[in-house]
Amino acid sequence: MLKEQVGIWKSTERLRTFDPFRHSREQEIPSIADDLLLSVVESVTQEQQGCAGEIVRLKLIARQLEKEQVSRKQYLDACLCLTRPSPIRKLPNEILSQIFADIVNDDEIFLSYDRIYNATPLLLGKVSSHWRHVVLSTPVLFS
Repeated sequence: MLKEQVGIWKSTERLRTFDPFRHSREQEIPSIADDLLLSVVESVTQEQQGCAGEIVRLKLIARQLEKEQVSRKQYLDACLCLTRPSPIRKLPNEILSQIFADIVNDDEIFLSYDRIYNATPLLLGKVSSHWRHVVLSTPVLFS
């Protein structure tokens, strides 16, 4: 008998708490506005992910351009060094030819190097086109 009373009580409790609209409120059918909102959110999320990927790609390009800029600056500096006259180029040709003559006529420098001694004007002429011009225009070096 007690079992029957407990069973009846449980059934009546279920009936008292039954709400026929509860199920439909918890699982509402999405409206058109909700679908539109979800599609907008999805679209914006995809655009945001695309922007993040584009940012990564542009950062890589920026790093490559910075490396290229450094490389070109080094090349430009090297080219500018070639255009600036070195101190030896500022010497007049007469002083440079006198220095060459002193080197060729100095017996102590090339005493044991007869072969190099005889070729000294030619070696000096191989340094640059300017020096070659000075050596060839200085007949004392070959006498």
